[in-house]
Amino acid sequence: MDKQVSYLCALSFMLSLVFTTAEAATISMPVDTFDVSTNTTVVFSLAGNGFTDNVDGGDFTLAWNSTVLSYSGINISNAQFDTVFIDDSNVASGTLDSVFLATSIFGGIGPDFAIGEITFEVIGSAGSTTTVSLNDALVGWVAPGAKPVSVNYTSATVRVVPVPATLYLFASGFIALFSISGFNKKTNIDRLQI
Repeated sequence: MDKQVSYLCALSFMLSLVFTTAEAATISMPVDTFDVSTNTTVVFSLAGNGFTDNVDGGDFTLAWNSTVLSYSGINISNAQFDTVFIDDSNVASGTLDSVFLATSIFGGIGPDFAIGEITFEVIGSAGSTTTVSLNDALVGWVAPGAKPVSVNYTSATVRVVPVPATLYLFASGFIALFSISGFNKKTNIDRLQI
């Protein structure tokens, strides 16, 4: 009898896990790997997906290697987040300390929503990489009634790659083409004057 009770308890526990974790909310960057060149700009789009409850707001941090990326700014493009606070006092060391977002819309927003874009300048040399990671800042995300929402965060990898050699060949071909055409025009003008 004790074994049957143990099996039933284990089975009910496993079923409760299946039904409570069926859908996970995610704050994500749609692209997980960026191959970029030095002295270019890279933009990360942020979005919330799969929230079973609408959200009243939330906060997150962002971290990266500051020798590879230089923070340019953040644009919260979703007008439904009508309260925004950004603590970017430590971006020189590779940390956006807190981005706090809230909405005054009754019932919150969701289940899927855009957040905005974060822009960086690529300053690392070819071969350098960094992971741009998102995490909860202070309180995480909350549903109406201050109900905490469990959120998974994705990260993205930025790899600095050399400018392709074909670009240099293409540019040198254009230079040669224009210098030859200029030479031919000058030669034809000289022939007309004789």
